[in-house]
Amino acid sequence: MRSVVLRASMGALVAACVLGLCEIGLRMAGVRPAYSAARMGLWQTEPKMENRRIRGNREPHDFVVNTNESGLRTKVSAMADLGTFRVAVMGDSNVFGWGVNDGATFASVAQRQLRTLGVAEAEVINAGQPGYSTAQIQWFFAQKVQAYKPDLTIVFVSLHDFNRTLISDNEARLGGVGLRAKLRVGLAQQSRIYEWLRRRLFPLWATVQLLPMDAPDATRVPRVSDAERVMLLDDMRTLAETWGGAVTVGLLPDYSDLTRPVGARSIPKVSAAWALAYGADRGLEPVDLRESCVGLEADSLVFSYDQDHMNAAGHKVVGEALAQELYMVSTNPQ
Repeated sequence: MRSVVLRASMGALVAACVLGLCEIGLRMAGVRPAYSAARMGLWQTEPKMENRRIRGNREPHDFVVNTNESGLRTKVSAMADLGTFRVAVMGDSNVFGWGVNDGATFASVAQRQLRTLGVAEAEVINAGQPGYSTAQIQWFFAQKVQAYKPDLTIVFVSLHDFNRTLISDNEARLGGVGLRAKLRVGLAQQSRIYEWLRRRLFPLWATVQLLPMDAPDATRVPRVSDAERVMLLDDMRTLAETWGGAVTVGLLPDYSDLTRPVGARSIPKVSAAWALAYGADRGLEPVDLRESCVGLEADSLVFSYDQDHMNAAGHKVVGEALAQELYMVSTNPQ
């Protein structure tokens, strides 16, 4: 029995030495870890941009952006006048208004429309950030947006949550939860053998983010899981309660909603199902704007070369619909 244990121990020692030598050899050969924090960081739009012209990398977008001292696409300052009804909209590039000039985003449209409806002290703050997931939204809310103490914050569920990465956005900040997650995170951040194996097993190993419909990759997880999204939004709600604010979820129309005939049911989507379930569980009323564009000419509301982003006409329709929702909130705050 003793000899069996000794042989097993020697075998484990030899295997560990071989793996160690392989790890050292791959490091010397220049193989980098699978995960690089620099490729998935907590970026934000540059503060104090003045008439900055932005051109798209893959599509011929060409638009002008101004930002305030917090990197928000708004002229609103943190100090609010007494009686101001202040709303912050948060999300990814569709909330930010990728491709449209200042004043044409749905946040700007909603603010003007609210004032037309008689809510003279309404302020709708565009706190959208391109490429953001809910984890980044929660971070940005705590870092920047809370200074504005919005009465209501609407988090439009980001489709970036469902992109698949080696380490979730929350794990990148806080580490893995549970032994399996800790092992996966540790291997992705440190092991060159892990990366060497990935390169041979998965054809899209070099792609930082995979869309859910891309080639399967067993090493990937969603950027934000459903459980993480619940925790992140609950954290935002707890923080907002310190100044008497509220946080809810929102849904924007995508191209499948825009092309849906009048009277037809919306196409089931993971983001919508989650948002509606979360709202029901927390006693919230989600701001669902998916119906706002139904029956309109879909292709006139998005860019011809980029159907994933609304053009100025699309933002106008959605902004007017948002204003109607906010008008009801402002006149019936309870």
